[in-house]
Amino acid sequence: MNKTKILRIIKFGIYLLLGFIMPYLILVPFYVITTIETFYLAAIYLTIGCFLHFGVRKLARKIGLINKEKIAWLETFLSIFAFAYWLSGSFLILMKNYSMNT
Repeated sequence: MNKTKILRIIKFGIYLLLGFIMPYLILVPFYVITTIETFYLAAIYLTIGCFLHFGVRKLARKIGLINKEKIAWLETFLSIFAFAYWLSGSFLILMKNYSMNT
C-alpha cells in the first residue's frame, strides 16, 4: 500500500472513532442540566445529533474522506446505526428522570 492510501485509512478511522465518541461527549451537558424537563432535553439532544451526523458526513464528503461512490446499502446502514446510537443517548437522558423520581 502506498502512503496516501494508508493516510486515507487512518483519517477514515479517526472519522469513525469520533462518530462513536462525540454523541456521549455531547451527552454530558444534557445529562447534567436539571432545569429543563428531560423529555425536551432528549428531543433536543436527538435533533442536534441528527443535524450533526448529516453535517459532518457532508463535510467528510467535501474533503474527500468519504467517496460519493459508496455502496448505497452501507450508507443506509450507517445512517440507521448512527440514529440508533444517538437515540440510546436520548434514552439515557430520559432514564435520568426515572431514576431521580424513584
